[in-house]
Amino acid sequence: MRKPSDLKASLDAMPQAPLDALIAFADTVTVEARHAIVAFAATRRLPAIYEASEWVAAGGLMAHGVRHVDQFRQSAPCVDRILKGARPADLPASPPTIVRLTIDSTVACAPGNAIPASLLLRADELVR
Repeated sequence: MRKPSDLKASLDAMPQAPLDALIAFADTVTVEARHAIVAFAATRRLPAIYEASEWVAAGGLMAHGVRHVDQFRQSAPCVDRILKGARPADLPASPPTIVRLTIDSTVACAPGNAIPASLLLRADELVR
C-alpha cells in the first residue's frame, strides 16, 4: 500500500483460503488505516499482532513494540545536545530500550480464541 485508498484493494487481494495470522507494521499509511486493518483481522478471525499499542486501543488483539512516548523521552537528551551545539552526525544512535507486549484481554478471551494463559501472564499491559 502506498496510500490509504489502496487498503481495500490490498485486503481484497489476500487469498480467500484460510490465513494463519496477520502481522501489521506501522507506517504512515497503515497507522491511518489501522481501524480498517483491525476490522479485517476480526472479520477473518485472524490472530493478529501489531507494532504499537495504539492498534490494541483500536481493537487489535496484541502489540509488541516500543511505546512512542518512551522513544520521545529517550530522544530528549539528544535534542538537548543538538540545541547546545552538537552535530547530529556525531551523536550515537541508540536503539529502543523498552519493548512492551500489550494484549486486549477482551479480544484474547473471546469465544473461539485460544490465547494461552502463559502469554497473558507475560504481557506488560492488559487492556479493557
